[in-house]
Amino acid sequence: MLDRIRRIDFTHPNITGEIIVFTVIIWIAVLGCAIWSILEQPKPKLVKTFWITVVICCPLIGLLAYLPFSLSQMGFIPFFGLGGGKKGGL
Repeated sequence: MLDRIRRIDFTHPNITGEIIVFTVIIWIAVLGCAIWSILEQPKPKLVKTFWITVVICCPLIGLLAYLPFSLSQMGFIPFFGLGGGKKGGL
C-alpha cells in the first residue's frame, strides 16, 4: 500500500495545471453539495455542525460516512429494498 502511495507523482507531464484546477473545482462542488445536503436535513444544529466539520476536516472519509444518512433521508434506502417503507415499489 505504501509503495502505491509513493508512486503518486504530480510532476508527470500529463498532469497539467488545468487538470489540477478542474479537479479542485469539481472537489469544491462535491463538498458544496454535501454541505448543502447536511444543512437541508431536519437535524439539530449541533448534529449539522458536527457533520459539516467532519466533511470539511476529513473530506473523503467524511463524505463516505455521511452517505448512508443522506440516502436514508432522501428515500433511496426503501427504494432499493434496503429498509422499510411501502411495499410494491413505486
